[in-house]
Amino acid sequence: MPTRMTYIRRRVAVASVLVLFAWVGARVAPALAPPIVVPFTPWQDPKVAEIPSVSTVILIPTDTQVSVSVCADVVNLAHSLGWKTEDLDELSYVIWRESRCLPDVHYDKDPNGGSYGLMQINGYWCEPSRYHPQGYLQAQGLLSSCDDLYIPAINLLAGLNIYLYSSEHNLNGWQPWAMQKDFCASVHNPCDPSAIVGG
Repeated sequence: MPTRMTYIRRRVAVASVLVLFAWVGARVAPALAPPIVVPFTPWQDPKVAEIPSVSTVILIPTDTQVSVSVCADVVNLAHSLGWKTEDLDELSYVIWRESRCLPDVHYDKDPNGGSYGLMQINGYWCEPSRYHPQGYLQAQGLLSSCDDLYIPAINLLAGLNIYLYSSEHNLNGWQPWAMQKDFCASVHNPCDPSAIVGG
């Protein structure tokens, strides 16, 4: 019959083995744990984040990619901001013709302080006027100054606003960019910017 000392030794041995297993488990477990998944957050220009009214305009970003041959990244951004799919060919052409897809372009020879950014939005839309003392785009809550038009998302949202305004008042959303309403149907290769650059 085991003595009390044998009984204690067995309990200490079992406890030691359990402690050893716990220690080994703590060392090995992190290596066997499933990888930590970090959610993807799309890049956002810090200047866009500083303007509250812009963040409220960008409601539902989409991962739908559109098929265009020129300025594809910019046009995909425009699509996610609300530009309709059927307008993306013309938009691609406008952005290529106006800025060669470069967001920081300023053409100072245009009237009203020149034209800004990807879509070369004229200063008429962001400079104070008799009808909009703070500027039309400022009154729409899209920007605080014309310089904000160098931010791609703001430029594309401003362009969409101008396009919709012109569609309603002129029956041609592309009129501010000197394009006819059925522009894509009128070119030899419909809205293939490589065929009509400079056209």
